[in-house]
Amino acid sequence: MTGGLIVFWASVSLACILFDAPRWVIIHPLTLGVVTTAILTYSTHFTDALTRTASRPAALYVRLAVVNLALVALLFDAFPNLAATTAASALLWHGASIARKLRRGLPGPFAVTAYCYVAAAAFFALAVAAAVVMQDIAAHSRLAVWGFAWTTIAGTVLTLLPTLTGKRASTTARNRLPRALVAHCLALPTAAVLLGTPFAAGGTAGVCARLDVRTAARPRRHAV
Repeated sequence: MTGGLIVFWASVSLACILFDAPRWVIIHPLTLGVVTTAILTYSTHFTDALTRTASRPAALYVRLAVVNLALVALLFDAFPNLAATTAASALLWHGASIARKLRRGLPGPFAVTAYCYVAAAAFFALAVAAAVVMQDIAAHSRLAVWGFAWTTIAGTVLTLLPTLTGKRASTTARNRLPRALVAHCLALPTAAVLLGTPFAAGGTAGVCARLDVRTAARPRRHAV
């Protein structure tokens, strides 16, 4: 399902380029259709593995459907603010689901990666708020790219890259990730302030404070 959606939206974006569609029509099939669909799917799978929790594909499929339907509405300019808010709600649900798995599951030593997914979901919602509430497209794009996409990628590389290369994951990288995540959450609101968006700055600072408390807590130990 995920692969088909990604190919479809990539094709839509390519067609929009060929037919010289407006820039935002070209961008959103890539960002919402390709990137967000992939992030929703694979961050869920990685979290299930890292926290040793049971997979619930039905909830994931609902979130994917909500985001993709919201994208269709945006492309047809049908209630764009409502569509964007609906997509943000799906991502917040995604972040809450991951946070719940971190609390109730049996997280291994590299489950800290999942905190990046929680932060990324919050940044997505803030990116939507920057566009819908503040109508600040510059802040919207930076929160989406630096906050949502980059936070997800950076956290995933910590565990996925060693697996692909057949090497042991670095415990040093694992121990440094919480501090790096907090620093990232501080840098992004600073950029938002420079862009004149105090709303986004306050929101991302709140994300930073929450993650600082959660990641600083002593990790639980479980018998393997």
